Amino acid sequence: MMELDISQQDTLPLPLLDSLRAYMERHHLTWVAVARLSGVRVITVWRMWSDLPVSTADAMRVRVAVQCFTGYAYLGPLLTYELL
Repeated sequence: MMELDISQQDTLPLPLLDSLRAYMERHHLTWVAVARLSGVRVITVWRMWSDLPVSTADAMRVRVAVQCFTGYAYLGPLLTYELL
């Protein structure tokens, strides 16, 4: 049986269910850049960074924006007013 050497193959990172703060830090994203691309206020991104609630619509806009920047969806939790 022939063994394959896969050590040099490109791999995709596993999706991590960490905080938005960790995701943004890992991808070197700033509050201002995410706010501009998503169309929300900078304070809204800061609230999400700080694990404070925001509207569901703003949370979805930010999810789309960070995926546009990184190519990877943010799958972690975001606290929204509707969940309170």
